[in-house]
Amino acid sequence: MAEEKLNEIDGDSFQNTIKNVLEDFEFRDAQKEMMEYVKEAIDNSNYLMVEAGTGTGKSLAYLFPASWYVLNSNSPVVISTATIALQEQLINKEIPLINELWEEEIKAVLIKGRSNYVCLDKYYDKYNEHTLVDTKEARLLKEWFSKTNTGDWQEIEGKISTEIWQEISSNSESCLGYKCLNFKDCFVNKQKRRGANAHILITNHHLFFSDLKLKVEVGESFGILPEYECIIFDEAHHLEERALYAFGAKVQRKEILYWNYEMKRLLGGEPDFESERSLKLERQVHKLFNDLGKDHFKSYLFKEYPPSGFSELSRSLQKIAYYVEGFINREAQNPDKIENLANAFRRIQNNLDFILDTTKEDYVSWVEVNNKRNQYTLHSNPINASWHLNEYLYKNVDICILTSATLTVDDRFDYIKGKLGLEDCKSVIIPSPFDYKKQSAVFVPKNFPKPNENNYEDALIEGMLNLIEFNQGKALILFTSYRMLDYVYNELKERVNYKVLRQGQASKNEILKEFREDTYSILLATDSFREGIDVRGEALSLLMMDKLPFAVPDEPLIKARIEYLEKQGKNSFFSYSLPEAVLKLKQGFGRLIRHRNDSGIFAVFDCRIHKMPYGKVFLNSLPKCKIHDNFEQLKVD
Repeated sequence: MAEEKLNEIDGDSFQNTIKNVLEDFEFRDAQKEMMEYVKEAIDNSNYLMVEAGTGTGKSLAYLFPASWYVLNSNSPVVISTATIALQEQLINKEIPLINELWEEEIKAVLIKGRSNYVCLDKYYDKYNEHTLVDTKEARLLKEWFSKTNTGDWQEIEGKISTEIWQEISSNSESCLGYKCLNFKDCFVNKQKRRGANAHILITNHHLFFSDLKLKVEVGESFGILPEYECIIFDEAHHLEERALYAFGAKVQRKEILYWNYEMKRLLGGEPDFESERSLKLERQVHKLFNDLGKDHFKSYLFKEYPPSGFSELSRSLQKIAYYVEGFINREAQNPDKIENLANAFRRIQNNLDFILDTTKEDYVSWVEVNNKRNQYTLHSNPINASWHLNEYLYKNVDICILTSATLTVDDRFDYIKGKLGLEDCKSVIIPSPFDYKKQSAVFVPKNFPKPNENNYEDALIEGMLNLIEFNQGKALILFTSYRMLDYVYNELKERVNYKVLRQGQASKNEILKEFREDTYSILLATDSFREGIDVRGEALSLLMMDKLPFAVPDEPLIKARIEYLEKQGKNSFFSYSLPEAVLKLKQGFGRLIRHRNDSGIFAVFDCRIHKMPYGKVFLNSLPKCKIHDNFEQLKVD
């Protein structure tokens, strides 16, 4: 039986067993060490934070003890990640491998948010047999719907517009729950039933925290994840960011217009329906949200440019909610849908009032500006997530494992522990098994202009050209701004004989595919390529950054965090800006060496590393490598 094998298997026998399944499996002491720490935390119902260097094999290191736990308990394990790529790796590669080790199958399910599934009630309302909708997209949608077993957006993505999908996708606000006529066949409920029978549930950070919030605010039955006592966070350096957004409030134009449309659709046939109410709300919404973008080209804080007219909108939403409730007891109407409609207007009003209340010291209200899409969103988010994490998560979960390749600053966990409110959590560093001293070199030119000096851009181009020619291309260049990316791209494409690719000219996967296939190509990108990409071998043997990745201080949430820390008497640079930049530098460095046979150069064209006292924190936070400060020295080495 599997249970008999479980008692016998430890880190050594796990690796020996896997070797029988995978002939090219590499024995790793780091993986075995992490596995033993994770198993100890699970056995003792503890919290654990693990920084596991690139190449550790951390997913198997936590999956093996997790599978041991689920086979010996009646409780599932939830694994939450930040990226789709890692979720797919776990479900398609790692879980099947783990199943080779046990006689009893580990059932794993990928859990997605409601909006990924078609709502049967909405679909039948819009595309029933009497519908007059007969566009090409409608025909494609109907054909897909007649065949689908999952109701998953991914099956039809790219074939119909996101606008059409939003009209028929599921959401918690319009869900009738067990009162829905399609409750039994609902695709979201089918997912919940699969999840209820699974050993391991794999999801993403945003959905995980949104589910926590939904269960507290609306009720357990509206959540997607079943009860659990063990949670594993991979890519845990993203936890705070995702939690801040999930525990905040937002109001968008399209949300109000959607429910206004639903009001007309549900009540428009009533003889006493006052259509002018709907028209008035629509005009009011368009004017107010258009005004949010006037003379603004980037997001901003409420207190900098206080928006006007939204208190009146709040009162309008309140009146409409009361008005809609007056139709609940009509015989011709579905009272549950009318009640949902009224609740939706009331929920938007509550969110709006919450955002408009700028007296909350621990929250920040701001406007997200996207002029390209004519999209403006009102937000209110907590400045610090530790209280919410403690209240919603830590009080309710016995076992919590947090892991990532980038958790420490200067080999200390103080910063991440403070952000997450886990000061007493056990923490360990598992160094990478790679020999960075032999496999990599770090180049930071010392006699070089500072980024704010006039001759910096010219020096940057020459410095990059030297390295590109020396390495014969094969380079990924990461930038802190699109402006600098555009400048360097225009220069390089005229001055090098290698293919120059840039973020945005195609999808991320398409660009990476071309970059891998054209070994000598050069790829220019920003933050989204700083992590979550895996390019092994010669194609990525030179990684360059234009400068240290300090965050732009005028972004609303960053500005609010800095002001919040300063009010507390803390130095915001050393307690926030510096550690955030260090973690980003580590994430970028992690793209270079992906295998024990890889080698390469990591270059940062920022002399502040040599000239400013904080520079050593960046170098101390990287793996131990050879460090060069001039190009001639690098070439000789």
